[in-house]
Amino acid sequence: MSTVSQVVSSEYYSRTSLSRHISESVKAELYALYGGHRQCAITKSGMGPTWCHILPYTEELMHESLSQAKNLGLVHPDIHIYSESNLVPLSADICLAFDDKKVIIYPIEVLLRERINLEEQHLVYREQCIANGKPDPGRLSYEQSYGRFSRRNTFQAFCGYQCASHYMTVEPPLPPSPTVYPLMKATELPTIYSLKPRQSNLPFLPPFELEISIELLLLARASDISVALPSTAEIRRLELLGTHLRRLWFATPGDFRQLRQGVPDLLQPLPDPPQVIPVTQGISS
Repeated sequence: MSTVSQVVSSEYYSRTSLSRHISESVKAELYALYGGHRQCAITKSGMGPTWCHILPYTEELMHESLSQAKNLGLVHPDIHIYSESNLVPLSADICLAFDDKKVIIYPIEVLLRERINLEEQHLVYREQCIANGKPDPGRLSYEQSYGRFSRRNTFQAFCGYQCASHYMTVEPPLPPSPTVYPLMKATELPTIYSLKPRQSNLPFLPPFELEISIELLLLARASDISVALPSTAEIRRLELLGTHLRRLWFATPGDFRQLRQGVPDLLQPLPDPPQVIPVTQGISS
């Protein structure tokens, strides 16, 4: 767990998030999680990466969302808004595109399914407890549930409506330009990436691994993938599974079965509801 002692004030703010500039010592801790490379975690370019927040809110709302995630047992009780669970190093252009839903980051399908399975199995157990006249045990703690999953997970990136005709190339098409950065030495010039007409289906990059929390991502951005193009069967399936998982976090034993109507034929059938044990007035001899 990264410990942040200082947050450096910054002139750079995105339109949907607070400052991403943090102290150099904290940056070093966070970069170490990505192999010590000071580069974008997605494109692997060294184009001055920015620490992008997963929760796309003001600082006050970010704290509220994080508290909600902790109360639901989705994240470690000790994480904060400057933990690696909520921060990812991205190049400035992709960071802004991520905030504007021009680039959508989403977990791969198998990770969604294993979390849905966890949630539904426990809801079935809670349902059985209530049917047997026992107290509802409530949600599992983080240690009993999401704490058992790997903290490093695989994601994909998709283009949204507003960049439907373009995609970010992996190979730099332009050489470093001294005219764009006249005060920098030739050896310090960043790699310049440009947008080119999209030639292939999405996702536009191979799957990649990040340290961010899948749960925080879906808590704030589960429906973002609905703007991804083209609207393929894979994207529609990811949207349905991600939205279903998010709804399960707030479900109760009395209503979770109804949520299955939103994901027809995508999941294994649930066991039949348990028979409620009738309350007897006494035992006859």
